[in-house]
Amino acid sequence: MEPGHTVIVHGGLQCTCGLYGCLEAYGSVAALIQQAHAAAELHPESCLGAAALQNGGRLNGKIIFDCAISGDATAQQVIDTYLEYVANGIGSLVNLFRPEVILIGGGICDAGDYLMKPLNAKLPKYVFASDIIGCPPAIRATLGNAAGTIGAACLDCM
Repeated sequence: MEPGHTVIVHGGLQCTCGLYGCLEAYGSVAALIQQAHAAAELHPESCLGAAALQNGGRLNGKIIFDCAISGDATAQQVIDTYLEYVANGIGSLVNLFRPEVILIGGGICDAGDYLMKPLNAKLPKYVFASDIIGCPPAIRATLGNAAGTIGAACLDCM
């Protein structure tokens, strides 16, 4: 199963898989960085613009969230739009599988509540009947960014 290649924007950006409008093209960390670069170019006076200049044009998730947390409106808008796409994609998965909880992993989770609170606030509008039967909470996976390494080590032990 490849949920990252679920189309969430009809006729949207081309994904690395060749399709257009995939969740991966809008809701991955690479997409967040791409969106932040575009915003930094449009708003060079912003924290994002300054950070891109200081880092030789390079941004990462930590820099983007740090700018947003510091109050930079440009970074906050980038993250808000990004989380809308993520909520859209996760909502589709919830509608299909109805999990009790949604685990979010990877380095982006280091943003903590700045990531999780708005994501959880956005999810219900993409989840069928969330007003009646609720919406599962998105929580940070406890293994964080080490999940893949731990999983690979476990496979090696089998």
